[in-house]
Amino acid sequence: MQTSGPQPAGFREKVKGWFKVGRMFFWGLAFASGFGEMLLGKRAPRSLWSGVLLLFLAAVALVDWNGKTGEKQDTSGCLPWLAFCLCWAPLYYFRQQHWAPLAAGMATAGYLVALGRSRRRSWPIAVAGCLLVGVAARRVPWPNEERLLLVFVCFGLSVALQGVWEIVRHLQGQRPEPGPAPQPKASGERVFLQFVHLIFGRLEFVQVASPSVDLRLRTRYQAATAELTSLDFDHLCSYGETFSAFRLLLVLPAIVVLSMWRNREVVRLYEGTRIQACYPLLIAKDKSTYADVNGDGVKFYTAFTDGSFLVSATYVACTLENPKITRHCRVAGIREIWNEHRSTIEAFEASGRRVNRRIDFQTFVDMSHRETAAS
Repeated sequence: MQTSGPQPAGFREKVKGWFKVGRMFFWGLAFASGFGEMLLGKRAPRSLWSGVLLLFLAAVALVDWNGKTGEKQDTSGCLPWLAFCLCWAPLYYFRQQHWAPLAAGMATAGYLVALGRSRRRSWPIAVAGCLLVGVAARRVPWPNEERLLLVFVCFGLSVALQGVWEIVRHLQGQRPEPGPAPQPKASGERVFLQFVHLIFGRLEFVQVASPSVDLRLRTRYQAATAELTSLDFDHLCSYGETFSAFRLLLVLPAIVVLSMWRNREVVRLYEGTRIQACYPLLIAKDKSTYADVNGDGVKFYTAFTDGSFLVSATYVACTLENPKITRHCRVAGIREIWNEHRSTIEAFEASGRRVNRRIDFQTFVDMSHRETAAS
């Protein structure tokens, strides 16, 4: 009786392997096909290509689904697509506006940059294509709705062109440098946060010296600040997080600002060209902890002399555990989270850390920026 040795991969396995290598190319073409079908329906409704493009899209989806059968999927990967759709769906709704094609090009480029960073890749061809078509579409003598569809089609074609380059690199024996093993449940959230950071840009923190703003903040956050005062916290200052008002054209920032306004948060126009969201900042009487009060709840920040810091929040956020940042977040009352925060401080001090009691606004800003960068 003969024992069969290792057999070469069959045709089906080879097809799956090459589809994995060329997935960016195929999905770029499939995306262009879906919106190309819509554009054809408006420009040439009797075209022979009508229906063929949708068949191609269905074929790619079927092969991709079949290639993933039996693999454990990471549902958190839906988060970046959710952010992507949050930008694109309103853009399509406002497709008659002259700024929609340019905003769509910028949003798609931002998504690709964020996705590429999360995978330690660079996709300059696709990013440049999205930006260029966003600008060039305004010169096409078509109705504005068709211009926006053209941007969507060219986005897919740009991704496909980048996919061709990835296939060429694969044939030349070049492989992407392996990064650290990803954590499946956090990978989608990481892409989502990077995408949001790109859409909003770097937030600038500024102290606010305005009696009218202070009055609005005291009224809005009266319950939280009163409870913190009973826990031996004093008012340190009011501050604002600002970003360019022009980023409202990317739609997602406009949705966020609208939701903040509906939540009665203090949002105003700052220096004529920037949007500023204002919050009160309190400090513990023992100079150990900052209390940042916002529309979601309260965050406690404690800095240590070795450069590390501790964050605790009364609402849900991603947990962080590394030598420099420890963040614990869960839905609970202010007093309960503050007691847990103090217990963690005591445990850290018992292990040799020392609280940095040098209190100034810039220390808080540095911790906030570092926390955002690590998320």
